Amino acid sequence: MHRWYKIIVVFFSLLFTVALEAQEVSAKTASRFALNSVRLQYAGYIGMLSLGSTWTFKEDKISLEYSFGYSPKQDAEKAIYTNAIKLLITPNLDFNIGNKVNIKPLSLGLASSYTFGNRFGKYRDNSKYPNGYYWWSTSVRVGLVYQLEASVALNNKYFKRIGFYLESSIWDLGLFSYYGNSNRSHLHFFDIVVLGSGCRLYF
Repeated sequence: MHRWYKIIVVFFSLLFTVALEAQEVSAKTASRFALNSVRLQYAGYIGMLSLGSTWTFKEDKISLEYSFGYSPKQDAEKAIYTNAIKLLITPNLDFNIGNKVNIKPLSLGLASSYTFGNRFGKYRDNSKYPNGYYWWSTSVRVGLVYQLEASVALNNKYFKRIGFYLESSIWDLGLFSYYGNSNRSHLHFFDIVVLGSGCRLYF
């Protein structure tokens, strides 16, 4: 718990520092490619808890997200640290509820993650398995992402809105397990869907 407390304190300290810097971005730069928000996410295949930021362009229709995820030791030998990048497209389907609430029902995109550590290299124990049996690297994953978000206007000096989102994703190994296995009758499609949720603060 103490480690989680330190991570959260550091996150919010950095968050307010970034918020101050974001105020200095010119309107011209913001219309092209600009820091849009910071976020805290739970689960979602990139760590038990992850911190990240989002840059947007094309009038916020396209966004690039970076995340750094952490999973505690638990049953693993060591804690796990993961980097992830997501490229999302958000069509103009959002709508308002009242004066403050905005709903974005659809954001779709691609994601890629990299997990640090030598133990996540390609498995090569040819004494037990034939060459190529484990063909994938356990450190790199690629997936498809869907997000749904509801946000509320804050009218704050530093943050314009706060958003709460749900995320579902499907990753390459899950798809391979489902479509590349002859015994997939024992595996339901929703078994390979990964869920996550998070909070965003918009500048």
